[in-house]
Amino acid sequence: MAQTIREVITEKSLLLRDIDTLGPAQAAKELVELSSLLSSLNKETSDANYWLNIKKMELLKEHGTAAKAKIYAEASPEWKDWNERVMQGKAVEEMIRAIKYYLRAAEEEYKLTR
Repeated sequence: MAQTIREVITEKSLLLRDIDTLGPAQAAKELVELSSLLSSLNKETSDANYWLNIKKMELLKEHGTAAKAKIYAEASPEWKDWNERVMQGKAVEEMIRAIKYYLRAAEEEYKLTR
């Protein structure tokens, strides 16, 4: 059974908690995988945003004002789904930044030992 994006993000997060044991080569590989994952996640976020906007339009027709529609939309499963995707994207971006920082530090360390 294929893993969900959330499961992959959780797995990568656990793996990166002890990045020193990975080493630069494996960290670079993880960086590429996370970049690819972010691309897939961006597509899912876009799709979730579309369905959330559809929901907002329905709620606007039902409740008559944008403020009420927004409040009801933020209590909907569509908003929850979209928000989870956005938060997952931010988590992946932070992991990518952390790996880049680690790789820069490893490169500097290597240069100093030469």
